Parts: sequence; C-alpha cells; structure tokens
Amino acid sequence: SHCQKCDLRTPPRAHHCNVCDKCILKRDHHCYFLGVCIGFKNQRYFVIMTFYGAVVSFWGLYLSLVYFSNNIWPFVSLSDVFLPVTFYRTIFGDFSFNHFLIVYHMYCFACFGPVATFYFSSQFTIISKGVTLYELAKNVPVRNTNSIDKNFRSVFGDFWYVNFVFPGQILFHQTEDGYFWDGIKVLNSHEKSMK
Repeated sequence: SHCQKCDLRTPPRAHHCNVCDKCILKRDHHCYFLGVCIGFKNQRYFVIMTFYGAVVSFWGLYLSLVYFSNNIWPFVSLSDVFLPVTFYRTIFGDFSFNHFLIVYHMYCFACFGPVATFYFSSQFTIISKGVTLYELAKNVPVRNTNSIDKNFRSVFGDFWYVNFVFPGQILFHQTEDGYFWDGIKVLNSHEKSMK
C-alpha cells in the first residue's frame, strides 16, 4: 500500500498517525498518556504496563483502605473523605498532610485501576483475535487464520506468558517482522465483498 501523507510505500498493516506524523508498523492506537503510538515494536510493553498498572492500583487501593480504616477513619467524618473537603481541611490545618495523601492516593488508585484493567482486557482481546484497535475502529478487512497462541506469540514472542513475569524482548523475539504476516491478510475491497 501507499501512504498519501508520507508519500511512501508502506507494509500492509502500517497506518499513518496524524499526531506522530509518521507511519507506524501494525499501528494499534496513539497513547496520549505515553505520548507515542502503540504498534509492532512496543505493544508488548504497553500490555505489560497496563497489567501491572491494574495490579499495583488495586493492591495500592487495598493497602490504602486498610491504613485509612485503621488509622484515620475513627477520627474523621464521611464528608472528610470527599477530596475537595479533605484538601480544604488540610490547607486550614484540620487534617494532616499525610492523611490528605492517603485519601488522594485512594482516589488515584480507584481511578487508575479500572482504566488499566479496561486497556489490558481490550488489548488481550484484540491480540487474541490477531487484529489491532485501529483495524477494528476503521473496519479494515483482515483475515486471520492463526491460532490464539500464534497471535500472542506474534506480539510477545515464544513463551509469551513469561513476559508477564520477565518482559524480555532479547530472549523472546516476536515471530513476525512487521512487514510480512503469516496467516494474516489485509483484504482489498474486492476480496472483502467475496468473503
């Protein structure tokens, strides 16, 4: 295929990102939080980051709630847990800064945990199907005849499940090169209509 904006010939699963202003191999989406496109080279790290982000957020929320219930809750009212009230009372000296930080962390963990879980589960789903978020959103016709295991190996390499303990691209190379895809074909409009 050909990218009109870059005026370059591109591999079948490369797509142009208007924010990065370049073509990205197997572009999944542009992550504004990280400031980069998620694609062939870094999708595995994004998935691992979301996995650990969810685990750490929920664990941090649990620990913060335990600390809060044992050390702060007996001395405050329910309204003191509402973040603007907590902030106001901290500024005027009614609430210690350490207690404010615990409440603030509980809010952060309660927000980041579900978001990280959502991104992890959506990435896990699209990887198992062998497509990208971009291909789903733009309705790019992709035929995938690979097994779920092969789809995961194309992102994480052999022994893909070990990446969740030790994300090692040096040891576990991806099975594709980003240009050619065994078992995956991007269909043109004629092939799509015959499908």
